[in-house]
Amino acid sequence: FYGGWWQKISEEFRKDIYLDNRPTREIDFTALHPILAYAEKGINYWETKPVGSNSLTDPYDIPTIGIKDKKIARKFNKLLFLMSLNADTETDAFKAFNNEWRKKGIKLPDTYNDLFKHHSLKEQLERIKEHHYPIRDLICSGVGRKLMNIDSQITEHIIRDHIERRIPILTIHDSYIVPFGLEDGLLKAMKSATE
Repeated sequence: FYGGWWQKISEEFRKDIYLDNRPTREIDFTALHPILAYAEKGINYWETKPVGSNSLTDPYDIPTIGIKDKKIARKFNKLLFLMSLNADTETDAFKAFNNEWRKKGIKLPDTYNDLFKHHSLKEQLERIKEHHYPIRDLICSGVGRKLMNIDSQITEHIIRDHIERRIPILTIHDSYIVPFGLEDGLLKAMKSATE
């Protein structure tokens, strides 16, 4: 499940992995932990409309204080949201967010430095809570440990499915690598596992 060399290399290099002398394709879940958090409340996220929205959106597509670049804003929101689901307190979430952001090495102009201060992170976290009102009580509750356990059970189901069908598979957190042409079977296993 964890620790394989393919989990430690960048997505760019994973594209060059071959299984059984075949090129591979990596497929991942979209926003698995937020979706699982909604499921904890008995809500199918994909059947909801976030506050102020007329349609379904990416769970990380939340207006971000001071970040105009949509890709950077998404990365910022995703990391803050995930850290807050895992943390027991806001302070723990903010520390974890800053540590992980530094590890990722995403460079921003110095004008963004205030965004990483706790008061700015708190303001953005309030936006996340407002956007995801149905699960706001799970944020900074430590629910992430339970979600990780469910995530690992989903991965186990997908691995078992592929072992039974004698198809090689590699796992990277919430994404999976299979030989090219076998993606439909993987998608069916992913759907079955989450159900």
